[in-house]
Amino acid sequence: RESAIIDVGYEVVLRQAVVAVLEKLGIRAGVVAAEVGELLQERRIAVRLAAAHILGGFEHFVEPVVPQLVKALNDPDEGVAREVGLTLKKLGIHCAGSSLTLVQFLTSARTRVASLAALRAIGPAGKVGVDELSKLLQHTDIHVARAAAAALVALGQGAEP
Repeated sequence: RESAIIDVGYEVVLRQAVVAVLEKLGIRAGVVAAEVGELLQERRIAVRLAAAHILGGFEHFVEPVVPQLVKALNDPDEGVAREVGLTLKKLGIHCAGSSLTLVQFLTSARTRVASLAALRAIGPAGKVGVDELSKLLQHTDIHVARAAAAALVALGQGAEP
């Protein structure tokens, strides 16, 4: 059991180091981000999980990969889907171009919370989903209703339902 924990810790440190190196590459990091984005479709779960995690560490050059990340919210593995959601949340404003797609995911219980978190992180640039977010304020799941409220607040004054 201890060796499994050490392996996981080592894997996290290794992933963080890879992200740091890629960021230092500058403009070439965009090419690498695109290649890592392709790994979101890999057959092996561990590879998809690592790709989502690594993309979350990019601060630049990720906009072209965001549509692949949004699509990966529907990954059959719940762990991968959760990591993709965290990555979208980290990327925030970089996801603004995918706001409409994220709003479409609001109708699925499986992707709703991750979509709301990403829309909240996008902030005012995600105003396209105001009507859908307003409807979710009445959702029977209190966590979804709270997330919708937080997303609406993040959208700013012009987003009042």
